[in-house]
Amino acid sequence: MAHGQARSDGVAWALLLVVLFASAPARAARRVPTMSRRALTIEQLRELAKSVGFADDQLDTAAAVALAESGGDPLALNVVTNPAPGFLPERSVGLWQINTLAHPEYKEPALYDPAENARAAFVISHGGTNWSHWTTYNLPASDPKSYLRYMPTRGAPT
Repeated sequence: MAHGQARSDGVAWALLLVVLFASAPARAARRVPTMSRRALTIEQLRELAKSVGFADDQLDTAAAVALAESGGDPLALNVVTNPAPGFLPERSVGLWQINTLAHPEYKEPALYDPAENARAAFVISHGGTNWSHWTTYNLPASDPKSYLRYMPTRGAPT
């Protein structure tokens, strides 16, 4: 095969791919139709945490972790396919950013529901007594991503 023919074949393939992709219907991001993108406030998160069983003395921490993890956005999704050394890939969903790769018992579509996400956080955190699975809980107070930034009072975790 001549050098010029190989180049024209390559151009033909490239044009074919452009035509195929341009004519394919655009795929919208998957959304839960009844949810809004509006962020929940710390008070709403406290109420939600209480409704799924968190004890009163864990409500501030539960709400602060959710705000630090997702900004209070029920539709938050964080996908890490190429993690830093020492970390694993993740696919974290919803308010408390439940990692479905680490916790496959939870299904992604259900985790966009704030109550389902809160229930999963309740179970994973052992009723709010162990937040070690959440990165934002493990960060030092000086880190702007720390859950402590969202605590109503800067002191001992509640």
